[in-house]
Amino acid sequence: MKHFLFALFALVLPVAVAAQTVVPPTTGRNGAEIIPLSSLEIGKATTGWGSNRANTSTDGNPLSLKGNTYATGVGTHASGRIIVKLNGAVTHFVATVGIDDEVRTEAYDNADYGVCNYRAVLRAENGNESVAAEGTISIRDTEAATMDIDCRGWKFLFLETHAARGGDSYDHVDWANAYFEYVEQNSTPPVVVSEDEIASRFACATTVFAQPGVRFMHRIRAANPAAQIAVSGLPDGLVWNQRRQLVEGVVAQEGQYTYTLHATADGETTTQDVSLTVSASLTQPTPFMGWLSWNVIEGNISEQTIRTVADAFESQGLRDAGYNYLVIDDLWHAPARAADGKPLPHPDKFPNGMKVAADYVHGKGLKFGIYSDAATRTCANAFGSYGYEEIDARQYAEWGVDLLKYDYCHAPGDQQTAATRYKAMGDALKASGRDILFYMCEWGVREPWKWGAETGATTWRCTYDTRDCWIGATGGIGIVQSIDGMKDLWAYSGVNRFNDADMMCVGIHGKGRSSSDLCATGPGMTQTEYRTQFALWCMWSSPLTLSFDLRQPIAPDDLALITHDELIALNQDRLGQQAEFIGQTGDIQLYAKDLENGDVALLAVNLGNATARATFDFAAIAALDPTREYLVRNVWQRTDAGRATGSLVADVESHATVVYRLAAAHNLSAQAAKAAQEQPRVSLRKGKLRVELPGSKGAQKRILVSDAFGHVRAAATTSAATFATKVDLPKGDYVVNVVCGARSHSAKVKL
Repeated sequence: MKHFLFALFALVLPVAVAAQTVVPPTTGRNGAEIIPLSSLEIGKATTGWGSNRANTSTDGNPLSLKGNTYATGVGTHASGRIIVKLNGAVTHFVATVGIDDEVRTEAYDNADYGVCNYRAVLRAENGNESVAAEGTISIRDTEAATMDIDCRGWKFLFLETHAARGGDSYDHVDWANAYFEYVEQNSTPPVVVSEDEIASRFACATTVFAQPGVRFMHRIRAANPAAQIAVSGLPDGLVWNQRRQLVEGVVAQEGQYTYTLHATADGETTTQDVSLTVSASLTQPTPFMGWLSWNVIEGNISEQTIRTVADAFESQGLRDAGYNYLVIDDLWHAPARAADGKPLPHPDKFPNGMKVAADYVHGKGLKFGIYSDAATRTCANAFGSYGYEEIDARQYAEWGVDLLKYDYCHAPGDQQTAATRYKAMGDALKASGRDILFYMCEWGVREPWKWGAETGATTWRCTYDTRDCWIGATGGIGIVQSIDGMKDLWAYSGVNRFNDADMMCVGIHGKGRSSSDLCATGPGMTQTEYRTQFALWCMWSSPLTLSFDLRQPIAPDDLALITHDELIALNQDRLGQQAEFIGQTGDIQLYAKDLENGDVALLAVNLGNATARATFDFAAIAALDPTREYLVRNVWQRTDAGRATGSLVADVESHATVVYRLAAAHNLSAQAAKAAQEQPRVSLRKGKLRVELPGSKGAQKRILVSDAFGHVRAAATTSAATFATKVDLPKGDYVVNVVCGARSHSAKVKL
């Protein structure tokens, strides 16, 4: 019977149709650029026999499926795999897949020949996968299979073929008319990567930093979720928390330390050394806070603009709230470098030179930042720093620059070149004689969170340019796309190594320039949406960078938002952790953030268009104990919200957030808990620190004394109502932070 059925099937031949040559469209949806799969480096892909070929079959013939020929595509042979890194700007992948007609004569009459399975699989940053297309293709099919895959929000596309029916003879597979729709925004096109390039033992930071005497945390995540993790060689003061899969503790002494991670899966153990630097003078112990000029100023930057903005930092209370970096972006440049190669500012914009502008900023108690690019040209086509790294770094130091934002337009797309170019500038900055914060603006395409710290950078962009909208248009980054880009990077963040979600659009209200491009909603957002952006940036420990027009008075609602002390305290927390993405139910996403004193911050964001209920299940949040009672602080409202055990429930309005700070309530009397909410009295005179919080005896307090840029100069833990100690500090301005009962108090003092 089997032979009869097969013979009958073999008689059902494809109906003859007029052959045609298929070519890709000239443009994609919404004007997107077309990038053929065959134009990529397909030699990095695997194939079961022969080699992958661009625009021909694996035997070198024109691509042909069911009588039609195809101008573009990739000819391969099952079993094989093509891995495409999408780089954040691909919207769709389109292809027709089938067995090439060249094997019709040899394979048609053998049921085991010319047949295979195919899959197109999307993978996210966190390793989650979705099968976008799959099926079986055969030389006996009447039609080839087609696919049109939405790639937005995904990191990789895997095009896989596997031999079927126990054999792989004549499985000549064509990915025909295969192309990507790509939206250019100073972005990087998709690339084919090899199996080795995406192989990784651990999916977490391996170069980490801490301040002496300050709580440290290093969250460990193996690339293989099933792997068993262990740690050896920890320095004194640190322990391995097996339940939470993290290293934690306090290292008292400055120094360079090494410990080793071990991941065991399927009987095989791999190891990875971790470099830990403990220093009281880290370049960026907390995420920097400041203002960047590009979104509203663009090329109109000038000395006068800098003076006006620096004055606004002081007069409008931004400096007192912690904003202390004024950073100019692209187009500060003269038309050309000096004859000796030194960079020059534009003579009309900076008639007195760049040092005069920097000195004015410094005179306001602020730090000054500048911009360049790791190529011969910047994004706006001014001169870049490639080949001039040492000259530029020395000049920046002479000008008094404190931060360099280093872009990556007009540079090669591969990771190795990027790492080499960034390290060249990082080394030059270290040799410049000035401590300059190195801000890598690479857009996240080449995963700088994995290698940025080795270049000398202490913060790196993780997305393309953020737009002033809730949802970006094709290729644009609104808040929704920012969440997609940031939510799974928490294991790569920490003190002196921060993931940056780009300039905030808070306060722009649709009046920006480049920030109004590529918006599906807006441009401009509701105040609720701006509040959500600010809260997320605080929870993620992203640099808090404003970009609205500081030449104009700040609206009261905007000023209240960007100076919200309890939210800023979460961002500036000395543990430096990015909030961990806990999960999503419906339109609600949940995040949890460990804090230096042992408190835990919780955030729920509602991505939907209607009010929804958020439930924080303490059993699902590793940082919490479902059996313990917690004091709950409503951070947005700055009010106490009672106590909670096991769970916490809140209704969240559309596009809004709720934020809570939880502190363990054990051994804390109601009177002490109430007293803990009062503002402490703080004094720092003649080398003696005194902190008074009357009535709070028995309430544990964490006290940190820092300079204005987050360097901790003294730390203590006490349950006494009054605490006093000697501190050996030079004259200057300091911030005393007192955390007690889920409330963070800050006081500025002068010594």
